[in-house]
Amino acid sequence: MDASTMSWTRVINALIQEHGPLIVGMLGILATVAVAQVQARNQIAILRASQQREDAERLRRHQEADHADRLLVLEYIDLLLPRLNDITSIRYLFGQTNQNTEERETFLRLRRYLNAEDIDPAHPERNLGIRLAFLLFQLLAAMRSALNARWTRTISEQQRLFLSRYEQYLEPVLCSTRYPGDAFLYREQIEIIADEMLVAKQHGVFRPLNWKEFTGYYRTDAVLTELTNIVTKKLQFIFDDSNPANYPRRRANQARLAILSLYLIQISEDAGNRAWSGRREALQRTLSEWFVWEAGKQNHPPQWYVFSPGDVETWGKPRQPRRWFMFGTKKQA
Repeated sequence: MDASTMSWTRVINALIQEHGPLIVGMLGILATVAVAQVQARNQIAILRASQQREDAERLRRHQEADHADRLLVLEYIDLLLPRLNDITSIRYLFGQTNQNTEERETFLRLRRYLNAEDIDPAHPERNLGIRLAFLLFQLLAAMRSALNARWTRTISEQQRLFLSRYEQYLEPVLCSTRYPGDAFLYREQIEIIADEMLVAKQHGVFRPLNWKEFTGYYRTDAVLTELTNIVTKKLQFIFDDSNPANYPRRRANQARLAILSLYLIQISEDAGNRAWSGRREALQRTLSEWFVWEAGKQNHPPQWYVFSPGDVETWGKPRQPRRWFMFGTKKQA
């Protein structure tokens, strides 16, 4: 060991002897700080993992709630669509003079049930007019309940698309004058229906009235009674063949119901249910036939459409065969 090294060693030893407690204290502080930093990083990691678990659990609950809301809407669509299909499938809106025996019997049966006056809490189908109004009101209430969830939780993109169909399709076809036939309700009346039809369950959750509850309110609530009768009379009018001059309006109202059915099928498909997709073609044919009749009376194509301008006019045209062009030759598929 050379003299320089020995000199530095003596200096360090002297410093240690003189400031040993201070150095030890500083090292202790540094060690404490290091340990605290490690603990803080571990705590942050634990908190982050806990937050991620809470976020994942919250997202799962929201997705389950979204799914439950969609299932409730689909339940009411499944109840309403077959009854609407019975009405929209009739091609000749006259009773006794209809030469199609099966269709004439269906027409007369539906008219009888739509015009029934008795309302039975135990037998919903005895009064088809009120029953259809009730099912429509249930659907509107279920949709409104799902829409209200936007203010209480974060909804998924799938749910956002699903709910957008209410404002894009469902509400306009009931209220707007753009469609053929008479509007069934005003927008303000739909708001009232949604409020009247929703009842609170536990924990602030709302559900639509069931049939028994509805019949009780129908007898005692003047507002709900009036709104139900408005819809019922619109349905009854489609089957009122006593005045031939009303035939165009009746057919137009039937066409509006066909459009409503197509919209309900679209909403159902948005939720992944394609059980009703097979009805599209028959509904499109009903609308196409009315569109052609209306165009003939006006000498120009009507301005209404279902999903996009001109779509109904296209439905009435025969499909052109697809053609493929290969190596400069034209080949029919």
